[in-house]
Amino acid sequence: SSNEAVIEEVDFLGMDLYPYYEKDQDNRIENAEAIFEDLHNRTLSAAGNKPVWITETGWPFDGPTSGNATATPENSKAYW
Repeated sequence: SSNEAVIEEVDFLGMDLYPYYEKDQDNRIENAEAIFEDLHNRTLSAAGNKPVWITETGWPFDGPTSGNATATPENSKAYW
């Protein structure tokens, strides 16, 4: 609701979806699809009749742990 005025003025919404960085959820690779779908569906709901474009997504193959998520080549491959 805090972005409602902006949503009314734009032609579409773009969103970056990175379940890896959702530290407040159980963001293991096994839950990546469910987290992705939840975030996407919430954005679709907020967008009303505006199109929603997924502009970025992915899973890192190397780097620090983020919550329960680990950056490995296997997890990156599984995400894609």
